[in-house]
Amino acid sequence: MTAKSHESLIARMREEYEGPHPSGNSMMLLTLLKLFDYTGDQAYRDRADKTVRAFKSNLERFPMGHGWFMVALDYLQGPSKEIVIAGPDPGPMLKVVRSRYMPNKVVALADGKASIPLLESRVPLQGKTAAYVCENMACKKPVTDPAELEALLK
Repeated sequence: MTAKSHESLIARMREEYEGPHPSGNSMMLLTLLKLFDYTGDQAYRDRADKTVRAFKSNLERFPMGHGWFMVALDYLQGPSKEIVIAGPDPGPMLKVVRSRYMPNKVVALADGKASIPLLESRVPLQGKTAAYVCENMACKKPVTDPAELEALLK
């Protein structure tokens, strides 16, 4: 909970329980899982698994003291959705995505320049903005109409 540039400490605290705010460990776990979904880099997933193992006994003893950690565990158990929107006007598609409660998702906008696996081959279709919806890295046929995206997300 302190910066590396902070005065020298005997030990750095590792918050194990959450109060009104998520712990740094819970947020790190959720971020690692989302980074894995964005990049496909197994190192992120391995680090997330290591974090879960480190907190296993605390989670079993007092799960209610780890609310956000449980959210991250739910994400880990899946399924997760990866949603990529590619095209000149992502607004209507983003509105559909944002109108639904889907905690286990990542959303990315493809601009043709990013070089992460999630965005590869994600392009507009016939000049129209396209939405690509994948679940655990298995993608469905892309859609260009917000109503079709709404149906895919149900």
